[in-house]
Amino acid sequence: MLKTVIIGGGIVGSVLYRLLKETGDEVIVVDNRSKAYFQTLILSLLLKGKDIELAKESLRLYRRFNIPLYPFTSYTIGGKIDEKTIEEWKEAGAEIEEKYVDWLNVSAIVSNNSDWLVHVSKLIRSTPFIKGNAKVIVKDEGKKTVVTIDNKEYNFDRVILAAGPWNSYIAEGIRIPTKSYYCWALLVYNNKGKIYDKAIIYDYELRFYSRPFLGIGLPFWVVGDGKAIPSEPDPKKRIVPCDEKLLIERVRKRLGKFTKLYRRGSYCEATPDMRPAYGILADNLYYAGGLNGYGAEVGPGLAMLLFRLLKENYEEKEYLLSRFKDVKDFEIQDLEPHELL
Repeated sequence: MLKTVIIGGGIVGSVLYRLLKETGDEVIVVDNRSKAYFQTLILSLLLKGKDIELAKESLRLYRRFNIPLYPFTSYTIGGKIDEKTIEEWKEAGAEIEEKYVDWLNVSAIVSNNSDWLVHVSKLIRSTPFIKGNAKVIVKDEGKKTVVTIDNKEYNFDRVILAAGPWNSYIAEGIRIPTKSYYCWALLVYNNKGKIYDKAIIYDYELRFYSRPFLGIGLPFWVVGDGKAIPSEPDPKKRIVPCDEKLLIERVRKRLGKFTKLYRRGSYCEATPDMRPAYGILADNLYYAGGLNGYGAEVGPGLAMLLFRLLKENYEEKEYLLSRFKDVKDFEIQDLEPHELL
């Protein structure tokens, strides 16, 4: 029986814990609980290429682990959406119709059986963990990995680094080609919000998304896709200064006047191509991350890829971390790869 430590108890770490425990491995999760998680996040199949397969796998895993999913109709406005992409959505199970939507005053792709709010906080909070500050120290040219938890040293048979934006700051003696940034959304209110709390909107013309707050017809909803702000993760700095004005202007142009109630933000981990990554960092050190702000969609699927690498030696080359071996530095892109602009 292998003794495995997973550093990071977010979406990826929580799914990996369950997968490895099912095979009889001894697994512990270490997390300092410094990252703020939203109660629910969007899970959508309306992505591109192989990311659709990751999202489908994520959906299967959420259902397998009994994580609540709440289905909503989605409305996609604008964007460079070709027939091939729409056919891929349909093959994934989406029920697609293109039509004029009166309450949006615009033509949209209306989709069912493709978008949910997933109760990610239940997944995370139901995962047993040890609270502590972990460090991963790679020695002897990658042949030995030592983990410290609150400055006390431990040895494990296998170490999995899945701490999101903290990954690069936790690891010593090895380079991880990722950067962190602040991502944020606004909770807003108006009387028409009862409509918006029952729909997911992807507006690629004005560049914002809108999603239900609770989905029970209250006049509150969430809007996002403001500019990503490169920032080192700071557990004491939950609110990073940012320009909300442009996002508010975009949303008001489509959905009318509203009142901002508050902003909620967190730190995300970016890769050079803004797509998820996994792989081997050292002899007994593994990595899964780079969720780039859409972890609820691709995180569980990425965890399954790492699980298959561990158990079957299977590699999905498109997502391997080694694709960045020649990248020395990069700028964080403002557009995520699944955005259809």
